[in-house]
Amino acid sequence: PSSGAWRQVLSGISTQEFGELVGKVNLEADQPNFAVLLGRVMLGEEGSPGGGVSAQHVAAATRCAAPMYKAALVQALVPLCSPALDSAGGALVRQELSQWDQVVCEAHLPPVIAQAP
Repeated sequence: PSSGAWRQVLSGISTQEFGELVGKVNLEADQPNFAVLLGRVMLGEEGSPGGGVSAQHVAAATRCAAPMYKAALVQALVPLCSPALDSAGGALVRQELSQWDQVVCEAHLPPVIAQAP
């Protein structure tokens, strides 16, 4: 099927289903590549405002991914986010990462905004 046909099929999946699909990739090292492929199909060739990969998709995929590849997955998916991740989206993704993975992904996530006391 054409990418348009795949986009129609994939546009109806939930963020949790997106994560589960990524997590079911048997060769764990391919999970980030599959997530990007899936994200690009969801975005379409030109990208679509308000559609495609969201912070919720990145968080769900990170939650379901193999621990060794969570940072690589975040680094690969964040550039596909539409709209770009904001502080709240970054916080959502950070919840799914170990402290070390948060350090590794720091350049890809928006800065944490300190809350007023």
